[in-house]
Amino acid sequence: MNNYLVLKVNNLEPKVISTTLLFCCWQHAWTISASLSFLMDCNYHHFVS
Repeated sequence: MNNYLVLKVNNLEPKVISTTLLFCCWQHAWTISASLSFLMDCNYHHFVS
């Protein structure tokens, strides 16, 4: 029974890790793009006025 549990956990781990990484990267990418567009917006208004 114990070995079976260990195998199950080992099987799950890579999926969980990759999902977590993907989620973190996605959140990070969204934050970066949001800040970038905000900066571009500020620069645009700054140059226009």
